[in-house]
Amino acid sequence: MYCFRCGTKVSENTKYCPHCGADIIEELKRYSYPIDNKNMPKEEPKRINQTHSEQYLYSLKYSFGDDDTLIRAYVGNNYDNIKKQSFSFATFFFGPIYFLYRKLYILGLCYIILSVILSPIAIILHIGISIGFKYIYFNTVKKRVDKIKLENKNMDKETILNICKKKGGVNILIAIICIIIPIVFIVTNIITTTSSNTNTIEDNDNYYNVTENNEFSIQNLSYTIPQGFNAYDYDFLKRYSLYTDNNYCTIKFTTTTYITPYDNEEDYIKDNVYTEKEDIVFPIDTVTLSNREWKHMKIQSTYSLNNIYVLKTEEEIYEIETREGIDDNTCTPYFEQILASLTYKE
Repeated sequence: MYCFRCGTKVSENTKYCPHCGADIIEELKRYSYPIDNKNMPKEEPKRINQTHSEQYLYSLKYSFGDDDTLIRAYVGNNYDNIKKQSFSFATFFFGPIYFLYRKLYILGLCYIILSVILSPIAIILHIGISIGFKYIYFNTVKKRVDKIKLENKNMDKETILNICKKKGGVNILIAIICIIIPIVFIVTNIITTTSSNTNTIEDNDNYYNVTENNEFSIQNLSYTIPQGFNAYDYDFLKRYSLYTDNNYCTIKFTTTTYITPYDNEEDYIKDNVYTEKEDIVFPIDTVTLSNREWKHMKIQSTYSLNNIYVLKTEEEIYEIETREGIDDNTCTPYFEQILASLTYKE
């Protein structure tokens, strides 16, 4: 026997058409076909409209064959692998990208937001979602398949199956984009940084390498820097650095035309030299450099040893600072050589 509304083949005892939900008895009555009384339902049959909720629920339950077939079609080739897995390694390693790849767009965006908010414990979030991915995914797919069935209830099973295949599956393009964008950003940042550093080193006249023992000066103070030092040359600041096998040597010359006058070098040191609580600060003493008396203070921090030399003239204050690591004294001969070369010209 066939349904008189849609033509679907049905058994004689079927009450409602499994495809369109039509009342079989009512349709037979309409066309005056003989009905076996023993197959008649005891209750008075009632006509079910196309939008009736009972008809929809019945059709949703019995139409289009097994729901698992439609879900399998929606998921695609990896249905069996995802179904049996207890931990999603794809989710763990790719995170939100795998969600977007599986067309879980809204959930993927929520995943990204949660990853940012919970960044200190992001690893726990990834593990938890990786464990629950199968349940999240199939629950979402089931709802989408039910929606497809509802929106296409007048279609045959094969058509519904093809719609599930088309709307399901994966989105390879968005996954590729999500992978390429960070790579492009990182590469661009590296190129920009490298280019910036190259321009700073090669094009900036303030930075250069001392290729031979050269004499330099700052205001009226002259000195010689040994070969191999890198020079950073500015108007009122000259800094020279040298990497050795175990140490980093730095000597800095600055000059200040003081606006606030200082009575002596000690006041200048106390007002301008910054120290930490953990530093060991030695008492200020006097040393002779370039036939002049300079005030000197030594500061030992956790990782470095600093020496500060200050000379006050009528109009300017000169400051020399040396810095080296405390575990090695390879810088000392260089500093002694530079300080010995100092010449102050009136």
